[in-house]
Amino acid sequence: MLGAWMEEWAVTCAPNQLINDLIRHGIDDRELYGAAADQVQEPGLRQVLHENCDALEAVVTDMQLQVAAEGHRPPRHGTLRGWVRRQLAGWLARRGGDGVWIHLLARSEAGYRRMFESGLDRMPQDARRVLQRQQGRLRDLADDMCSLSASQRD
Repeated sequence: MLGAWMEEWAVTCAPNQLINDLIRHGIDDRELYGAAADQVQEPGLRQVLHENCDALEAVVTDMQLQVAAEGHRPPRHGTLRGWVRRQLAGWLARRGGDGVWIHLLARSEAGYRRMFESGLDRMPQDARRVLQRQQGRLRDLADDMCSLSASQRD
């Protein structure tokens, strides 16, 4: 009897766990964007990073609302790894300038997008809809960071 309950629990919690992981990593990336936007020197870049931070906030909020609508408590903060990465990024950027932020954000955004898209493949259809609504927004963020990263190399 306990085995059947555990299997049912695992099936119903797996999508929420994945969404919660996406929320936590989204919060990490949002906070990384915020830290970068506060520290970069170029005003145009600062504006783009603030806009990307706001777009990522919308993605995270939408997923949090989905988890809450299902009667669960969504994460409200990122991970320890994300905090450490922000601290290290700030230290490196003070020595390397705006290009360091762009490089770190591009890598982080690409990783988040891969995690997001692989999550779509493992989601049940009802949970997948929330993620699919945000997919275009994440592509735009990744495209922004790829463009900025490419312009830094030129």
